[in-house]
Amino acid sequence: SLEALPGIGPILSERILRYRELLGGFYSVDQVLEGYGLRDEHFIKVEKYLYVESEEVIRMDLDSIRFRDLLRHPYASYHLTKELFDCQSEGIFIDSIETHLEDSLQLPFLKLKPYLYDHGNEKVPVTISDRAG
Repeated sequence: SLEALPGIGPILSERILRYRELLGGFYSVDQVLEGYGLRDEHFIKVEKYLYVESEEVIRMDLDSIRFRDLLRHPYASYHLTKELFDCQSEGIFIDSIETHLEDSLQLPFLKLKPYLYDHGNEKVPVTISDRAG
């Protein structure tokens, strides 16, 4: 159905779907822009037709995920992944991790946070957008 939108053909549609798969789903329509090849002017034309389903976001359990598997996520740098594992080993839950991270890791963590949970604290509030604009 993406191919039917103005400015999005089969190649760009495939890139968007592949990026969504790498992320584990979109939690915000704006994430579509992060994929390769979609220009701002095309996004503006199709944004009103796009939506995301928050229940489709695949979340990773910090209690059981391996370092290298988390590192594969597009938002997880080596430094952020190491800090998350350090916090996890210290018993710091996701809802408190942000206050333990250095400033340069704050934004990357906030982008990654909707994809994370831990069994010790499954009631972590995660803001997920379900519709565009």
